[in-house]
Amino acid sequence: MGVTRRLSSSTLRKVVEQAVKKQTTQTHTSRSNPHAGSTKRELVRIFLPRHRTYYRGVQTNFTTGFTLMELLVVIAIIGLLASVVLASLGSARASARDARRVSELKELQKAVELYFSVNGVYPTSVGCDGGAAGGQWRGHGSGYGNCDTNYIENLTPYMATLPIDPSGDNVYGYIYRTNAARSEYKIMSFNVLESNTMKSGDVLARCPSSCSQNYCQDTATAFPKTYAVYSPGAACW
Repeated sequence: MGVTRRLSSSTLRKVVEQAVKKQTTQTHTSRSNPHAGSTKRELVRIFLPRHRTYYRGVQTNFTTGFTLMELLVVIAIIGLLASVVLASLGSARASARDARRVSELKELQKAVELYFSVNGVYPTSVGCDGGAAGGQWRGHGSGYGNCDTNYIENLTPYMATLPIDPSGDNVYGYIYRTNAARSEYKIMSFNVLESNTMKSGDVLARCPSSCSQNYCQDTATAFPKTYAVYSPGAACW
């Protein structure tokens, strides 16, 4: 092969021509021997391995592939696209959980109002030892009594099961409070919002803009991450 590389194009063509002529005696057997023309193609492949051209109707090819740099570029592009898709998917899931929180909070509000229409008072928040805890915040999370699905007293006739936050039974989530007279109430999806940011005065914000309490200010830690529904007298709780 070292000698072959030093041959000129004209000399190389002559070598191929001579090799082809030696095979002319075998052409009459081509029908019975399917490999009769293989020598010509093999010579072209050996002597012209680096040329993509045609010689008497026979195409000569060389094997191609990706370089390491091309593979690295493709891998980088795939990784970038995957990260974008995963980020979009995570954002969509967070928005869906916030939408579910709105829906469940309104269902709780309906059940509490139905209780009031029948009993003339709002249900009390429940101490998880079974005792009443009116005037205290109670919820399913560990930060507010760890009451699971029993954080509002006797609400099951109006709502089959009290909801737990879509992100799980964690520290915060749904919490409820009524006053001692049970004439006012507030329910919150507390400190769990993921995609929405609330400001005072927004629909479902913890407090209207007229409230002056520190926890009702936009700068309060939990305020932007909280939805709330309430009776008028509990607006600033």
